[in-house]
Amino acid sequence: MESGRPAWEEEERASSEKKRWLLKRLDALCRAFEGQRGNYERIELLVGRVERLRGKNRRWKVTLLALAWTALWAAFLHNRVSQGDYPADALTVVFLLVVSLGPFVPIVGTKAARAKEAKRLESEATAVYMEIRRHYDAVPDNPLAIEYCDPDSLEAVRQIVASGRADTAKDAVNVLEESRYRSEMLQLQRNILEEAHGARMAAESASRWAAAAALRHR
Repeated sequence: MESGRPAWEEEERASSEKKRWLLKRLDALCRAFEGQRGNYERIELLVGRVERLRGKNRRWKVTLLALAWTALWAAFLHNRVSQGDYPADALTVVFLLVVSLGPFVPIVGTKAARAKEAKRLESEATAVYMEIRRHYDAVPDNPLAIEYCDPDSLEAVRQIVASGRADTAKDAVNVLEESRYRSEMLQLQRNILEEAHGARMAAESASRWAAAAALRHR
């Protein structure tokens, strides 16, 4: 204790200085990455569009309808040919193929167009990410991973440190992740409660209609 202060006071002073340095650094990072907000919003939009396109391509409702159409036409024409209504020649075979497989042409074309567009958007998102990455690598003394350097996450981390909920960048990130997890769980619970309420209301409505129908038939 060369300074004449107790050890705990020295540690507290050092901790306070580290916190001030961290807050100052986080303020600088907030300013440095604010200019990248447009890129972060752009990449979020691109990723969302890619997911929607691929989600549509995973839907099989239209394809199943086309298969049902094909099966019906195949059964109908087979019955006609077997009864002699249509000659079993090459023209009949071509007609069968055109009519039965016709619905698949726009489906395949649409799916291919969506896949091509998704690939293009994914390439664009990759280019935007690389621009963000270059900016991240050019910023010195950054205690945060790139996943937490978008303007909103940086501001949240800064607020956590400023409020005393964390003294280090690592602890602040952990607090942020816990907060996000709790928010997701609360939203999930709200969704479950809303679905349960909707199901209960539907059941009560059905019960009332059944009771009314029973009264009318007495």
